[in-house]
Parts: sequence; C-alpha cells; structure tokens
Amino acid sequence: MPSFIFQSDQLQRLDEAALLGLLKVADERTLLEDWAPLIHELPAVHERFVERFCAYCEAFQLISKFEEMGFLAADGVWLDSFYGQWIVAKMWSLQGQVDRAVDVYRDLLSEAPQVSFRLELEAARIGHKAGAFEFAFQTLSLAAQHAADYGQLQQAARLHARLERTADFPDLPVVRVALMLASAPQLIVPILRVMGFAYGLKLEVFLPDFDNVEQAIYGEQSPLFEFQPQVVILGSNYRCLDWDGSLKQPAAWATEQAQLIQQHWQVLSGKFNCRILQHTFDLPPYDAYGHLAGSLLAGRFRQLHALNSELVKSCPSYASIVDVTVIQARQGTQQWGDDRLWQVARQHPAPAAIPALVSEYIAILRAYGGQTKKVLVLDLDNTLWGGIVGEEGIAGIQVGLESPAAEAFHAFQEVLLQMKQRGVLLTVCSKNNESDAKRPFVEHDGMLLGLDDFVAFKANWESKDVNLQAIADELNLGLDSFVFVDDNPAERQLIREQLPEVTVVELPEEPAKYVATLLAGRWFEALVVSDEDHMRTQTYRQEQGREFARQAAPSLEGYLSGLKMRAQSGAFDLQRLERIAQLIQRTNQFNLTTRRHSLEFLRAMIDAPSYWTRWFSLSDRFGDHGITALVIVKIEGHVWTIDTLLMSCRVIGRGFEDYILNEVVAAALQAGAVRVEGHFVATAKNAQVADFYTDRQFSRNSEGEFSIAPDLYLPVRSVIL
Repeated sequence: MPSFIFQSDQLQRLDEAALLGLLKVADERTLLEDWAPLIHELPAVHERFVERFCAYCEAFQLISKFEEMGFLAADGVWLDSFYGQWIVAKMWSLQGQVDRAVDVYRDLLSEAPQVSFRLELEAARIGHKAGAFEFAFQTLSLAAQHAADYGQLQQAARLHARLERTADFPDLPVVRVALMLASAPQLIVPILRVMGFAYGLKLEVFLPDFDNVEQAIYGEQSPLFEFQPQVVILGSNYRCLDWDGSLKQPAAWATEQAQLIQQHWQVLSGKFNCRILQHTFDLPPYDAYGHLAGSLLAGRFRQLHALNSELVKSCPSYASIVDVTVIQARQGTQQWGDDRLWQVARQHPAPAAIPALVSEYIAILRAYGGQTKKVLVLDLDNTLWGGIVGEEGIAGIQVGLESPAAEAFHAFQEVLLQMKQRGVLLTVCSKNNESDAKRPFVEHDGMLLGLDDFVAFKANWESKDVNLQAIADELNLGLDSFVFVDDNPAERQLIREQLPEVTVVELPEEPAKYVATLLAGRWFEALVVSDEDHMRTQTYRQEQGREFARQAAPSLEGYLSGLKMRAQSGAFDLQRLERIAQLIQRTNQFNLTTRRHSLEFLRAMIDAPSYWTRWFSLSDRFGDHGITALVIVKIEGHVWTIDTLLMSCRVIGRGFEDYILNEVVAAALQAGAVRVEGHFVATAKNAQVADFYTDRQFSRNSEGEFSIAPDLYLPVRSVIL
C-alpha cells in the first residue's frame, strides 16, 4: 500500500467508512507506526472505528506496546480527542486495568458530544468489573434510558441482573407490580425491571402461572395475596376473545366482554387497594371481511373498537388505561405482532414492540411513584422561535404559519400551551437582553405564548445553571422536578454537569421533531388532572405578589400577619378525593412518611371509623392556594397514630404546619385519645421535616417513634384564621 495514504492531511479528508476499509488491510507495523500517531487528529473517527481499531490491536497484541510508546499515558496525544480517550479507556480495560479505565470513562461521559448507549453500557460493565458499583449503576441507568431498541435493552437488562446479584442496589422506591397477561411475559419482565430502575424505581414483579390469571385473581389461596401488589397490569389481545359469542349476539358482545374485565377490577381493588393498568385490545393486521370488518355489526374491527370504548368509559378512578392501539399504531401493525411467536410460545407483542409497551407502563408507574416533573425550563432563540431575536429583530424570527420552519415552532408552542393548561409550570432561561427577549411575546403575531404563561422569566447573560438555580429558589421547588429544554448542546451539557438533578431533553436539530421529542419523555405524566392543576400558573404568579410583600415587610411576623391567611378543612369526601390522591402521589419535601396510598384505599377511609382524615386549604389576600395539605390518622382504641402528614411546598414557611398539628391534637383530645403518635420515614427529599415532631413537644422513644399526651400539648400560636 502506498505510504502517502497514511499522511495526516490525506486521512483527514476520508469518512469513517473509508478509514474502516483501510484499517482492514493494516498490519502490525502500520497500526503502530502509521495509525497510532494520527488517530487523535482524524475527524471521521467515531464509535465503529474505535471498536474495530481496538479489536485489531488486541488481536495483534499491541496494547502493551502502545502503553510503552506513551499513547495510554495521562499526557498522551490520544487524550487530546474524545474518541482517542475512548480508545485509551477500552485498552486499559482490555489490559485488565479496570480502575484506570473507569477514571477515563468518567471523563468521557462528562465530555460526550452526544448521548451514546454503547459508551454508557461499556462504562457500566467496566465499573461492575472494577467494583465501582455506584458508577456502574449510574451509567447503566443512562444506558437504559438511551437504548434504541429491544436488543440494546436486553443488554442493559442482563447487566442489571448481574449488578443486582453482586452489589448493593441503590435506595429506590419499591413498587410491587403484578403482571397479569394473557401472553407469555418472560421477555417483558427484564425490560420492565431495567427500565423501572433507569427511571428511579425498584420493581418487584409477580407472575401468575401461565394461562392462570383468573385463578390468581379469584383463588382463595392465590400467591397474589402473599405478594400484595400495589399495581396490577391486566392485558389480553384480540386472539383471546370469544369471537363465537360476537357472531351470536353482536349487539351485546362488547358490553358483556367489558363487564367480565370490570369484575376483575372490582375484585382486585377490593382485595388489594391497588392501582390497575388495563390494556385495551389491539387490532389484527387483517380480517377475512376486509374493510367490512370495520362496519358490519359483528365485524371484528368494529367490535374491538366498541369493546375498547366500553373499557375507557367505565374505567374507575383507581385504574389507568394503557391504550395499546396507540402503541400499535406508532410501531406499525406488522412490527407489533408476530403470528409465529404467538403460535410457538404465546409471545405477544413481538420483541421489537416490547420497549414501547414497557415505556407506557413506566410512565404511569412513575406518576404512581410520585416522580412527575413540575417545571419546564425553556430557552428562547431557536427553541421557541427560529432565529436570534437580538440580532435579527422581530421581523427576522420564525414562528407562525407562514412557512414550514415557522410552523414547527408554532406547533411546539401549541403543545407548551396545552401543558401549561394541564398544570405544568413554564419558565424561561435565556441568554439575551431582557427587553429583546420579551418583545416577541408582545409584538409578534405568530406567538401563541404570552408573558403571563410563565411563572419565571430569566433573560440575561448569567450562566444558565445559575439562572436555573435561581428559578428553583424562587419557586421553592427541588431541582429534580425540573426539565430543561435548549437547542444548544453546550448549554445542555452544562446543566447535566452542574445540576445533575435536572432532567435535560436531548433536543434534535430539526425543529419539526421538537414536539415528539418532548412528549416522548413522558416527564409530566399524571394519574389525574385536578382543578388545582388548571390554576397552577395563576397560583404561582400570585406567589410573586406575596414575595414582594415579604420583602417590603419589616419582619417575618409582620409579613405573615399582613397576608390575612384563612384556612378551611374537612374530612375526606368524594368531591375532593382526586386532588387528595394527587397530593399524596406528588408531595415529597414536606411529607413525614411518603406513603403513596392508592385512590381506592383513600376512598375506603371516607366512612371508616378507624381513620380520622382532614384536607386543608389556605387562602390569603393575594388568592386561594386550594387544597395544599392533608392528614391521615389511624385510630386504635385511645391511641391516634399520624399515618400521613404532608403539605405542598407552595405554603412552606407560613406556619401552616403548626395550625394543622394544633387541629389534629385538638381533635384527638376531644375524641378522648390518651396518646398521639407520629412517625418520620426518611427519604432523599424530606430531610427538612426530620425534626418536625421533636420541635413540637413530642418525645421520641428508643425505636424512633414520637408521641405526646394531647392534654399536655401546648398549641403553637398561629396567625392563620
């Protein structure tokens, strides 16, 4: 081969495919003398080249020679480029020096120009080998989130299983899930567990014996009783339905089939007070009646649509619909099912569709586990509109319906407005002059969003991590409830590094894909949408008025007194139950036990004599906060035990918690209780209430339980009326 081909300026003009072709014919001398000194200078070197180059070098047993030549050293030239660093990390691991490899992988992950499943999984594997288990779990979580298909998730699931066997699992909320499917679940379970882990949940999964779902639900000795599921997933498919009955009584068939499923809901809810995730029925790819299957009374398509409609209409508040027809449409019917796999192994859906189905489960489970995000932080230039307003002016930016580019930003704003209307808080974090940044909202006819749609607006030249932290402080919300959207990869990387609690959306270059990318993350999934959600932006804007009043007040006591706060309270009732359930699922900071009681369990408390329940709302001269706190007390004889005491972060610092505790102890005293007990269950988010009881006259015993005799309790003075 001519030697000129290995000159740097020649190689720099080749793409990766050409470089790989040359690499195939390289010998030991060529790898050592020609390739090694140039790798860090080649712009076309990417993942495939890294993999192939390291494989060839291992085959030729050259890695120790590269070490002798200084290429793997801390000051070696390979560390001058990202992919050169990756080669160093791989070679250290191939040499068995996994500790050194982990150090390089740490740097790589912080400098990666884009997300890479291969890099993240590779780093997790080496972390596992090195015993760096925290690093391994962290990088495995990233890999599972970024996996592109079933094959990649399988790889992540296998490593997840190995880590579980050999390392202490991270302290994550545990959710017990019963997977009750009419198909074989074996391929689904490992994907479900690794994706749950990736999004902060430890899932314990129960499987009934095959084709034995009804026995597990109704049997008196069912092992489901021992498992005590918090969530039950019920799923069947069109192949399992009684189609003979559809032909005999087509008018009543869909209703009768739905009633059988509704009985499952009632029995499961009555036995376990669990959340139910109910599949709709998918559609067959073809039908013998062709297009008539959608119009004939007994046609399968028409009957399946009717059955799904019955399930949706009758779905109780303790259940969530998993609309598999939507997932099937996204995947494509041919990718959704595999007739041969069904006939051989009762596998459904096809493996390629499993990640999409499990993603739907995980979105609802995250909402159930209280992991719904609250705040969307938005850049402006090339994010809410096309162009840079500070340079191009109002006339130069693109948003509206006048062109495809403008329409993409219009569509994005349309979705953002819908998110705001359902309770997501919108904020701005932009590097801009504030006056320039606000002009489009006032002057451009194509804008759908207005300044009043945002609860915080930071447009300046401060670093974005500083501004984002300031927004969190203003809203009194944890950074883990924030989602950051910015078209600039450098700004996204900055937030990942400086504020790792914040979720960063990997926005694509094409604005037409912004909507799908944001919504696919399912960060703001909720089990219910309440009246308080619709008013959330207005509520937080009222908070700004309170903050101005606080700054103007001569003292905190004067500020609180000047708010003229009034509280209302009452026992749990059906009218307010959805808001109560939402508070239980979403409140993390001021939550003494973080018990995620199900909606059905809360419903059972309404008339239960063994429970005393109260919701609390708070209003002041600036507006009404709505229901922002609640208490659940379990009554056993003359002992009142506070099972749940929580309060929205919006009203922290008002003395509301003292008003609430005064009410609880007064009610206990009136009921003849001799002792009020409380518990504190520590989580990663509720440290601020660790001393709640000891700061309020309760004594603590050796087992960590708190108690007080209600007649000895001295009510805390409160300015709340």
